[in-house]
Amino acid sequence: MDLKFSSLTLKITIIWFIFSNFLLPKSLAENVLKQVYEQGLLKVAIREDSPPLGYLDPAGILTGYCLDFIDLLVEKIKQESGRQILTIKLIESTIENRFSLLRNQQVYLECGPNTIRSDLTDVWFSQPFFHTGTKFLVKKNNLSQININGSLRDRTIGVLINTTTESFIRQTYPEAKIKRFYGATGKTRAIQAVSQGKIALFASDDILIRGELLRLGFSLEDYKLIPSEPLTCDLYGMILPLAQPQWRDLVNRVINSQEMATINQKWFGNLWQKDLDLNSICR
Repeated sequence: MDLKFSSLTLKITIIWFIFSNFLLPKSLAENVLKQVYEQGLLKVAIREDSPPLGYLDPAGILTGYCLDFIDLLVEKIKQESGRQILTIKLIESTIENRFSLLRNQQVYLECGPNTIRSDLTDVWFSQPFFHTGTKFLVKKNNLSQININGSLRDRTIGVLINTTTESFIRQTYPEAKIKRFYGATGKTRAIQAVSQGKIALFASDDILIRGELLRLGFSLEDYKLIPSEPLTCDLYGMILPLAQPQWRDLVNRVINSQEMATINQKWFGNLWQKDLDLNSICR
């Protein structure tokens, strides 16, 4: 290794770190964890359209994995700050606004089906809390007409707008027809379109398709998720503010806690294929 080059690289890195802190807005440059401890206010965002992570139950009450995670995070903050009361400001997030909520400093954390990405330089992610992957939902009586190892030329594939799945499908099946679904009811309408024969396939994360089918009361007996091994390996993480290592450390410690293992089993245990070791696939 060239020591002169290594020394120069280190100096540039240090200068950039210092300079980037001056570029951050004042409220972001401050310690988020310190703000939460001192103000007693936790600002979070959760999806309402993504069972089992966050969704509205039949009574219209927000429920899911993310609610349990936030409850546990609140307890951890109370323990470490000495506060007896912590106010929670809860904002609904969507596919469209999830990243801007962090960029605009409206929340300190967003919990949802967010694939960890390396191309985003203005937000951070927590460590992974769940592994999933892209699959196609098809009606069983249409299986003989679908060859996902081919081009899927002229087949209509439904995707959720502005997702990593949409990008993957466009790159992998350029000859297919793409039908984009958006908004809080996007997954519902896509699955209904498969059911009604309006589209041949719907591509999304396995866990989200299973969760939505369960919420809608649809039986997997009438459908097939293909292929058996996912087309992609997607790691979900919490979206966090940029350059907040102490805050990220706290969030990661909650994710790694024994209490979260129980919560994971509660929300994911009955929805995931027990014969598929996704951890080994995603290595």
